[in-house]
Parts: sequence; C-alpha cells; structure tokens
Amino acid sequence: MAVSDIRKAVVPLLKSFQAEVDSLSKRSKAAEAAFLTIYRTFIELPVRANVFDWQFLGLNLFRSNQIERHNVKQRDRQQAADNQRSDNQRNRCGPQRPVTIAARSGRGGVSDRYQ
Repeated sequence: MAVSDIRKAVVPLLKSFQAEVDSLSKRSKAAEAAFLTIYRTFIELPVRANVFDWQFLGLNLFRSNQIERHNVKQRDRQQAADNQRSDNQRNRCGPQRPVTIAARSGRGGVSDRYQ
C-alpha cells in the first residue's frame, strides 16, 4: 500500500475520533456547568444549616445501613461457625449408641469388673 492509500483510509477514522472527543468535551462542560449552578443554588440558600443537617442525616443513615449489613453478615458467619463447631463435635464423638449394662451373669459387665 502506498502512503496516500493509508492516508485516505486513516483520515475518516481520525475525523470520527476528533468528533467524539469534541462531543465528550461539550458534554463534560455542560455537566460541570450544571453542577456549579446547583452548587451555587445551595450556597445561596438562606438557611444553610438545614441543608448541612440533611446532608449529615443522609450520611448517618448511610452509615447506619452499612453497620446493619455488617451485623447481619457477622451473625451469619457466627451461625455458620456454630453449626460447623456442633457438626465437628458430633463427628468427633461418633454416632450415638444406646448404653447397655450387662447383668451380673459374668459376661464382662461393669458390675463384674469392680467386685
């Protein structure tokens, strides 16, 4: 391929990239302008303390929800650990068999050993 052929193939691609960059730049400028407008509106409110109280309340509610989710996870982990511990205890002791005591007939029962 000749250089002119490569240039003909690349120029439209570069133009489309430039158009995309231009549209993203316009979008970011519009978003920044909207944010500044909202920010200025909040700053100019006569009772700023109420706005900050609401913000603080929202932050506290968010943290409270985080703590509650953490507590639920901890309870689940503790329950799983307790279940595992009880399973291990049962497995260590083996299956439960009924205990029978031999009569004094001399068949090796407890009463024969200690006489």
